[in-house]
Amino acid sequence: DGPATLRFDAADFAVPDLGCIVENDRVRHALFQALEHEPIDWLFNAEVTALIPEGRGQRLETGGRSIEADLVIAADGARSTVRELAGIDTRERAYGQTAFVTHLQPERPHDNTAWQRFLPDGPLGMLPLADGRISVVWSTTDEQAQAALAASDTALGDLLTAASDNVLGRLEPTGPRGCFPLCARHASAYVRAGLALIGDAAHAIHPLAGQGANLGLQDAAALADVIRAAFERGAYPADRPVLRRYERE
Repeated sequence: DGPATLRFDAADFAVPDLGCIVENDRVRHALFQALEHEPIDWLFNAEVTALIPEGRGQRLETGGRSIEADLVIAADGARSTVRELAGIDTRERAYGQTAFVTHLQPERPHDNTAWQRFLPDGPLGMLPLADGRISVVWSTTDEQAQAALAASDTALGDLLTAASDNVLGRLEPTGPRGCFPLCARHASAYVRAGLALIGDAAHAIHPLAGQGANLGLQDAAALADVIRAAFERGAYPADRPVLRRYERE
């Protein structure tokens, strides 16, 4: 409630809400449901060992199995194996922070409000979940993140309650914890003939406000539009000039 507080409300913009918080497992479940009846062969936990240009497309080697594809879409994260096998370089810049993540039960209702507090060592984000808990992303020093990871539940509750300025009352840990170092990473190219990078494989940014996830969803939508338009005009969707439309967007 101090003078530095900024408040945003959907009512100010005449919209029902400013955004939605959706747990990753639910997004994945919905995607699998949407694809359940499509003619797709699923192959899980397969390590890609080679990526070889094959005609106008690509051939993937996955440890005993060879898969030919007109278009390979690399959505395999910030440390993308496919990007590395394709020989695409990245530019990187460390933020000098580590993100600590966990779920907590607040003493007071979160009222479907996302809270962000900017501290000297980095921002603390608290995102509301449907079951009344909150999901926390605390970008802080490496030492502080490791201390939070090793703390008892009581000590962690004390730590995050203080870091949040008690805005939701006492916070009680209720889920697993994790840490990951933060680094900006940008691929020198998003596309090659028969290959497109999307999501964190193309660009990784600070987790502030979850915009990295939103960018990944926008990548998927933009690439789908480019592929659909190519089919409609009779173009080969995996040609580099076609995929460059996605890269430019």
